[in-house]
Amino acid sequence: MRTISRAVAVSLAMVSGQAFVLAQVGTPVQLKASDAAANRYFGNAVSMSGDTLAVGAPLAPGGGISNNDGSVYLYHWNGTSWVQDQKILGPSASVGTQTDFGRTLSLSGDTLVIGARLDDSAASDAGAAYVYTRTAGVWSFQQKLTASNASANDNFGDAVGIDGDTIVVAASGADAGGTDRGSVYAFVRSGITWSQQAILPAITGAANGDKLGENGAISVNGDTVAVGAPSKTSNAGAVALFSRQITTWTNTNVLASPDAGTDTAGKFGSSVALKGDVLGVGANNSSKTVATGGGAYVYRRSGGAWGGNSSGVLVVPSGLATGDNFGSSISISGDVMLVGSPGRATNTGAAYSFRYVNSAWAQSTQILAPDAAVGDFFGYSVTLDGDVAAIGAQSDDYSGLTDAGSAWVFSRESGQWIGSEFRMAASDAAANNAFGVSVAIDGDIAISGSNQDTVTVTKQGAAF
Repeated sequence: MRTISRAVAVSLAMVSGQAFVLAQVGTPVQLKASDAAANRYFGNAVSMSGDTLAVGAPLAPGGGISNNDGSVYLYHWNGTSWVQDQKILGPSASVGTQTDFGRTLSLSGDTLVIGARLDDSAASDAGAAYVYTRTAGVWSFQQKLTASNASANDNFGDAVGIDGDTIVVAASGADAGGTDRGSVYAFVRSGITWSQQAILPAITGAANGDKLGENGAISVNGDTVAVGAPSKTSNAGAVALFSRQITTWTNTNVLASPDAGTDTAGKFGSSVALKGDVLGVGANNSSKTVATGGGAYVYRRSGGAWGGNSSGVLVVPSGLATGDNFGSSISISGDVMLVGSPGRATNTGAAYSFRYVNSAWAQSTQILAPDAAVGDFFGYSVTLDGDVAAIGAQSDDYSGLTDAGSAWVFSRESGQWIGSEFRMAASDAAANNAFGVSVAIDGDIAISGSNQDTVTVTKQGAAF
């Protein structure tokens, strides 16, 4: 485990009538671009593999003559700190060209794939993906990937994923026999060469405007791929699952939200995370719990088969509020799931950690940026590997630089994220109970008074 050095203290904060917060104050690490400037959106995308972290800045200066071509920054943990190793420049070749290089990215070991959905090399906004590999600590360009049937406005690279020698790329604007239905391409590596293995088959019930793989919604693990289509069915959304047998890909499932009947514009599939037999799906516009608060659903594969729509388990944090957009980003590692909520508190943002315990997902932590401010969009991107998480705040302002962006790295110890907050609330929470009117802590035990709580007699009080 990589342990971020910190001085640990414990403090109590009281919120009368609602909850109090048990905060473990440490020193999470904030990463900023070495050449930070306004409006770069550093932290728009993050991906971690082992001790390596990639951070996208889609409007940073690139390698061509464009000033907003995009760049990706590479960091590694050296045992005591996060060190920037390299900046990979976007590839623009003409004045004013914006490729969106770095808006999507995915890291697996010593290989990095970066989406550039507005790349014009095959056709206007047809898109491309760029593959880089690391040798002796140095990242070098390996290959450029484009669709075999590239057309203008396909946006190939709108979502990218990698696992070992397999890369999947979504072209959300591909017409695919209609208009803007979206296509997914699989590439495999032999030696140092990547070749297109397949265009994944059209999903069951494909329709115009599905935009399969929109805005980074793709995940690959072994021979399974999950792809979000949050715009499908007038923004109700869906997730397509594909399985590979040797070299043949099959669309095995198309999942809709279990609550699609009433939550008709939840954007189910806004984000996806696939790890082993567990699938996490974000629905960042869901109104199931509270209007546009968002939600996340978890599915499990059993006996080689995924359950139907109704098998999805809704997971939401306590205190979810209108406009939180919980589910905008999602990542899974082991029995821990991390979900971004960039709209929380007027786009200040937050991330929430959940743990699978006793056959259920339970909220463990709310994570806030130490420099939290309105408009940061903290939680716009998240990535999780073991006991380390990176969370992007693409619109973070600092040093007079508006929307420069940053990323925060947190570590977990004994099940608690250092520098995060553990929120306690009454199991029978109700208005005017005054939970948190008094608090005390000794060792591993915390107690809170609730002197207006009605248990069996009106306002008899209680302690938790």
